[in-house]
Amino acid sequence: MKVFHVLQVLIESPEFAFPTIHNKDSPILDPPAPVDELPCGPEHVTLQFMLGTLPTPEATYEDNDKVIAELLEQLGCRSISDFRKLSLERILFVIGDQLTVERIWGLQYLLCQEWNSHERLDFTVPVFGWLHFAMAFAKSLHKQYFGTNAGMGLKHAFTLLDRKGLDKRVTQGPFHDNLDRAFYHILEAHLCTCWLQVSGASSLQDLRGRTPEQLKTLAEKLVLEHASTDAMTTLKHGAGEQDELRLQTTMFLRDVLLYVVLDRAIKYGDVGLMEGILPHTLLRFAGGQNSNYTIECLEMLQGLHKEWPPEVCEFVRKHCWLVNTTGRRDGHTPVDRVQEARIKDIKVTHRSQGPNVDWQYVKKLHPAIPVIQAVSVHVEDQFKTWSRYSRHTSPGDAKGISRLQDAYRQAKVHISVPGRTINSGDEVSDVYNNGLLTLGRPMNNWRIARTMPRATEEDFSAVTTDALQDMVDMEVDEAGSPVSE
Repeated sequence: MKVFHVLQVLIESPEFAFPTIHNKDSPILDPPAPVDELPCGPEHVTLQFMLGTLPTPEATYEDNDKVIAELLEQLGCRSISDFRKLSLERILFVIGDQLTVERIWGLQYLLCQEWNSHERLDFTVPVFGWLHFAMAFAKSLHKQYFGTNAGMGLKHAFTLLDRKGLDKRVTQGPFHDNLDRAFYHILEAHLCTCWLQVSGASSLQDLRGRTPEQLKTLAEKLVLEHASTDAMTTLKHGAGEQDELRLQTTMFLRDVLLYVVLDRAIKYGDVGLMEGILPHTLLRFAGGQNSNYTIECLEMLQGLHKEWPPEVCEFVRKHCWLVNTTGRRDGHTPVDRVQEARIKDIKVTHRSQGPNVDWQYVKKLHPAIPVIQAVSVHVEDQFKTWSRYSRHTSPGDAKGISRLQDAYRQAKVHISVPGRTINSGDEVSDVYNNGLLTLGRPMNNWRIARTMPRATEEDFSAVTTDALQDMVDMEVDEAGSPVSE
């Protein structure tokens, strides 16, 4: 898939003018076969059903437990028989960001000695969202390669691309989308320079006369010599003095290409490729000291390859990672990105205002938001009322990319210069190598944390007593008098 993206950079270059070449329909230029691709089409559009919003702050584990109970009640789980059937016959998958997953694990740890599997939340399987996973990947790259203006890292590239607001890593706002776009433009500048290096051409236009077979061979050579671990090994242990700048550039291309491959796998629904990338990200997060997502990778790999039966593994891959709200082949998106979009609808697009708005009104309104949104999109599609704004294509920033290419050519970042060094502020460590060396410690900590005495009994009589007491407490609270002990 890395080779395909390298080819795409050349094909989409205005200088190459791909639409005008005579062999543009060659199957050699097609993307490789997917590992395990989700279906698409109108019949596979994901249906969304929102639950009512709750006035619970979720500041404590008690709040988290209360939210789960109230959401189960909205789903129709109200009686002891419902609790028993849910906990003994079904599995509830909860997808969210890393904090959501961590809170559910914490609840399961605190409740592991309760009377039955419902109280212990044994039926709940937390699954991390791939949007936040990709955000953690991007932030790891930003942290590793940021550098200074004097070097050839991300800081230098942001300056030439005239990108603002990317110096500091933040979670909220458009930081991730802007950083993602910058990665693509920086990678394009590097790869266009590498194309000239491996082909010996003076311009990309000179490559128009090459056959598809020759172009693919050059792309494979580019990845092998300029964006692979093998190339790094050769640069480290080859004859002559080491070139630190080219070694660092090769490592950057290797790592960012993996990020791009993951991004494409998500968009096109290749869950098999997404799973295959997990071991690589495990080493990155372990070497980059991101303990939270190191644990996320370990838990997912443990479930998929050691603990879950095949049916559960298949369900997680096919239904818990991605959804498709359009039916298009490239219309897949992480579940948690759709969640973030619905949160925006609640807080901004369909924000409730007025003196009579209370939690009861909000709880009734929010489940209707997907229907309201679908009707709005349908009306816009039929009457083209907002067609100018329905699709937005970001400009390629050709001038900034051209400036980057000139800088990389002048600095000869893709040409070996024996003995060349870089400043201390621009030095980066190989987090994958660090991950290989240090993975044992976080794995051992993860193993100890998840190893606990767990009750296995199924006594639902205690649930009846607790439920009756909760009903009494609720009636007393609604009456406005204190609860007697």
